[in-house]
Parts: sequence; C-alpha cells; structure tokens
Amino acid sequence: MKGLKKKVLALFVSMMMVTSMFGSVMVNAEEIVPTFETGVMKDGTQKVKVNLGDTYFYKYTPEKTAKKNFKASLQEKDYMVSVGIFDENHNMINCSNGTKEVSQTVATFEKGKDYYVAFYTREESSGLPMEEGSEVPKQIEVTLSLSDAASSVVVYEGIMDGYYDYSCVAESNVKGLSWDPATATLTMDGYNAEKSYIYFKNMDLFRTYYVEPSNYSAYDIGEEPVIGIPIEGEPAQEAYSGEYYTVTIVVKGKNTLKDSSISVDSGVNLVFKGDGELTIDNDKYEYAVLTCGTPGYYGYEDMDCNNKLTIDGPRISISGAFTEDVMAVPYFEMKSGTLYMEIRPCIKNDKGHYGDIYAWKAFTISGGSIIVKYVGLPEGTDYQGDGGHVSYQMVESPKITAENATIIVTGDADAVEKVGNLYVFADGPGTQGKPEIADSVIFLKGSSIDISKLKVSLSETSYIYDGKAKTPDVFVEGLKEGEDFEVAYNNNVEVGKATVTVAGKGFFKGTLTTTFDIVKAEPVADGPKAGTTVKDKKYIYKVTKAGSTDGKIFGEVKVVGLKNKKLTVIKIATKVKIGGVTYKVTAVGNNAFKKNKKITKAIIGNNVKSIGNSAFEGCKKLGLVNIKSKKLTKIGKKAFAKCKKLKKIVIKSTKLKKVGKGAVKGTSKKLVVKAPKNKKASYEDKFKKAGNKKVKAK
Repeated sequence: MKGLKKKVLALFVSMMMVTSMFGSVMVNAEEIVPTFETGVMKDGTQKVKVNLGDTYFYKYTPEKTAKKNFKASLQEKDYMVSVGIFDENHNMINCSNGTKEVSQTVATFEKGKDYYVAFYTREESSGLPMEEGSEVPKQIEVTLSLSDAASSVVVYEGIMDGYYDYSCVAESNVKGLSWDPATATLTMDGYNAEKSYIYFKNMDLFRTYYVEPSNYSAYDIGEEPVIGIPIEGEPAQEAYSGEYYTVTIVVKGKNTLKDSSISVDSGVNLVFKGDGELTIDNDKYEYAVLTCGTPGYYGYEDMDCNNKLTIDGPRISISGAFTEDVMAVPYFEMKSGTLYMEIRPCIKNDKGHYGDIYAWKAFTISGGSIIVKYVGLPEGTDYQGDGGHVSYQMVESPKITAENATIIVTGDADAVEKVGNLYVFADGPGTQGKPEIADSVIFLKGSSIDISKLKVSLSETSYIYDGKAKTPDVFVEGLKEGEDFEVAYNNNVEVGKATVTVAGKGFFKGTLTTTFDIVKAEPVADGPKAGTTVKDKKYIYKVTKAGSTDGKIFGEVKVVGLKNKKLTVIKIATKVKIGGVTYKVTAVGNNAFKKNKKITKAIIGNNVKSIGNSAFEGCKKLGLVNIKSKKLTKIGKKAFAKCKKLKKIVIKSTKLKKVGKGAVKGTSKKLVVKAPKNKKASYEDKFKKAGNKKVKAK
C-alpha cells in the first residue's frame, strides 16, 4: 500500500516535471491502481482541506453520459496542482500537468460506471514530497469542480525562465489578456510581457511518451520509471484523430512581447483577428514564435495533425534570429492584415541560418501583406546547407498558393537572393515544385524596392475644418512609417484638398502621393431633440425637428396647448425662439385648444401645414379663424366641430387637400369659407362633406 501510494505520488510529480505545460502522460495501469479512496465526487463544486504533497482520489458515478471538466483550484498562489481521471478498471483516462493555482482536464463519463478523479499538490520548488517521519505536512484548501465541459481547450500564460511558472488565463488576472471559454476567444489588449509563453492546451489530447528507461532520469521507482512505459499492444499514435477546435486571438491596441512564443496542441486551429498590433521581438529566444501541433515540438514526436494558423486582420510583427523556424504549422493561411518579419541570421559553428515559415502541408495567401527583411551574414560566415542548397528558405511547403495579396522580400542583397524564396519542396533531389502565384499578387523582391509600385491609403480621407493641421495615418501595404518610408503633408490646414507625399526610406525608394479633403463645418442641430416639449410665455410646443443654437439650422415645432390660460385670441406665430433656438411653427397639434371657453379668434401663422384632429373642437366662443399660411394641406377630423359661433374661416392656401370628417360639424349655419378664387368650388364641397351643408365659399 505504501509503495503503491509512493508510485502514485511519483506519477503526479513526474507529470509536473516531465510533461510541463505540453501535455499528459499515459502509464501502465498496474503502476497506478488507486487502492484507496478519500471521498466521493459529485457534480458541482466542493472545498476540501488536504495535506500538501499527498494524492487524493474521489469516486464519481455519473447519472448521465456527458463530457465533463474536472478542475482543482488552489487558494494560495505558491503551490502547484495536477489532476487525473481514472476509469472503473483503474486505467488513467486523462490527466493534466502541474500548474500554479489551477489544473484541469476533461473526459467523457458514461452513465452508471464508476470513475476516480484525483489530484496532487506540491510546493512550487522541484523535488518529491517529504518522506515519512518528517515534520507535519502543511494543510491547504483545494476547490474541486466537476461540470459539463464548456470547451476542451484551455489557455495558459507563463514565464519561460520559470519552467513551471504558468497559470490558467481564465483563473488568473493577467493584465492585457482575457479568455472566454464559451467562444474559445482570447482577447489581447495592451498585453506586454517578456519571456512569456501562451499555450493553448487541447484537453482531449492524451499523448503517450515512449522513453527508454536508460534515457530516463526522473524518479525511477524500483527498476523501471513510472512514466514513459509503453502500454502493451498500443503503438505510438502517428496522427491526431480527434475533434478539431478553433481558437481565436482577437488583437486590440498595441501588444508587445519580447523573447516569447505562442503554441497550440494538435487539434487546435488558431485564428488571429482584430485591428490591433502584436509585436514579438525575440533577441535571445531562438525557437519558433508560433507553433501549431508541430511534429518534433514539445513531446509530439511523430504525431501528425491538420492544424491551421490563420491571420485575418491584425498586424503581426516578428523579429529575431531563429535556429530553425519562425513559424511551424501544418497549414498556414493569410487572409488579411500584415505579417512583418525582420530576420537576423542565427550563427552556429560559423554557419548562418535564417528562420522560415514552415507549413508542412500547405501555405496559402488570399489577402493582406507579407513583408520579410533580412539582415546580412557577419563577415567570415557562410550559409548553412549542403549540396549547393541553402537550408531554410523564406517559406517552405509542399504547396504554396497566393492571390490578391502583396509579398515584399528585401534587406541584404545576398540574403534576399539566397534565402528569400517561396520554396515548394518534394521528395527526392531535383523534384522542387513551383509556387502558384496569381496575377493579382504584387510580388517585389530585392535590396531596393520602388515604393511607387505599392498602394497607399489613409486612416481618414475627409476632415471638417477647425483651423488645426490634419495628419491622417498613412498605410503602405504594411510597411513601417519612419523605418520604410517618411510622410510629408501639404495644404493640410485650410479648407480644400490636402496632399500627402510618401517617400521611401532604407530598403525602399521612390515616392507616392495621395490626397484628402478639408471641408467647412456643417451646422449641428444641438437644440432639444424631436419629441421634446418646449414653452414660451403663451404656448406649449412639441419639437418635431431639432434646430441649432447658432441659428444656422431652424427647428420645427407644433402647438400642443396653452400656457397662458387667459388668452382670448390665439395667434400662431410664423417662428418662435425658445432657448436660443429658432423654430418654424408648422402645425397645430391634436386637441391643442379643445373645449377652451375663452377663445374668440384664432390667427394661424404662415408656416402651418396642418391643423390636427379636434384642435379647436368645442370652443364655443370661437367666431373667426384666419389661416394665413399658404402651405396648409390638411385640416383634421373634428378640427372645428361644435364651435357654434364660428361664422368665418379664411384660407389663403391653394394646397389644401383634405378636410377631415366632421371638421365643421356643429358650426354656424351662416359659416363662410373665404377661399382663393380658383378653389372656391372645390373647397365649398370639401367643407360641406365635413359636416356643414349650409357652408358657402366666397
């Protein structure tokens, strides 16, 4: 029992030390059979107190078949935890390497079967847990969680100098990074770090490490190591056959990394989106900056996969000297944005090697810009390679296609010629293929590039005049302002057409010109918005169109009521000024003066186009209505109904199209409508139909 427990402890310690951030380990079931059980696990969250350095197993029997996430979280920051899941026969199904604060993994649990979820904690420093008989172990609190898996991908962030110093982004407060597991999206916004790595782990992936005991140094138990023993009858997995997940990195603002890398497991496609910038400057770190499930990297050995790396929007700038690849992926795809690489030679044994983009299945460009600049070899060194072939060309892939894009290769003339190539490789000598480059591609190569062959664009093409100089950002196919080109602005203050002149710099020559407009400021309707109620001393209005306080834009209002209840004569003005805004009075609203008992006369101003329903209904003393407006087109239903003393309506408009039902019903039998000469007959007919058959038009 003690020996078995010791082996289990060694298993988890080795998981932390050997697999690190890059995967899980499969071992012989006989070596790790959990013969003891410390509790029962149920769906949800539970907190437990445990001894630091001990392993704990919790039995779990699911009520339904489901893929679930098992997670162990620590409250204290200076300890590490690793987790594992075992089936009813005590075979390990999945596990996760040791990490600070949080460790998690996933598995599909079948209804009614017994499983064991396990975890192990330790101090951050390396070494086996304390031996028996030592001081009393420290107790720590661990939060266990078992829930439906929102995603099979988890992202870690850490520091390269500390081999175990990394943590789960979702659980930690990493400035500039935020992770949404539901959409598998990592947002970078102001993320700045040095010696950093970001790692997307596919928790479905459970790799077998085949390590000979003679080459294995960590924690031998007896004559054989616990980890690294091949499972009998199961050969190494040659290709990933599981589900593929897509992870999106949204790049916002400026993000700067130094001596850092980003990698993903097999089964994880990586897509860069956004309109920000990610700069990775690797002065000391010589290995690939971006890797996607790459054979030979981090214990993958010969496992093949179909991962894809896609750049679709942001600007990614990479610089450094690389022992092999700048990027290593099965499939590379450039859709939009910019990939800007400044490659220095990595010198080993007086040989210079230039990093490449290694896409071992396909390399595709369907948009955007790729710019590569090479620094020359130091004097006395030669290119790495043999048989007349210089190792590691700019891009190496069995299939290279490009369309609707810009590719620029420049820098040291000799390096550009020797390594700045799109190299289509095939099996055997003399079988090099050719890249498929469409006519829509701008492909410029040389130590001096004519910038006039490129396209220029501006961040803004029109400005409103304010007396200040306008300097829009200038974009030239992904080149760097100040390093690759300089900008001069002319006539960029006064109203008119401003000129932008772009002059090549460094490895770029020639000029480009473009223009933008500066126009007069349009007046702004800064007064109350439509629907707002405004008042003067006599009337209440509702704004139907906003105006400006500078008087350049007239607003519009309709009269909706009386503020001064003592008025006997209604005078609707042509315009009113309220709160510094001038308004045209264009309508009398529904029910505006309904049942007013004092009004005897109504004079309606020159801008009124309509009189609303029941506007003057029931005004029993109203005898005269004088509508001065020549714009009137409508009188609403019951507008003057029950105005018993109404004997005269003066209409100057020739545009009246509609008099609503019952508009003059209940008015005086002596009602006269004074109308324009050519409208007398038609207007008389309209008013008769509107409720007064005795009305006469004169």
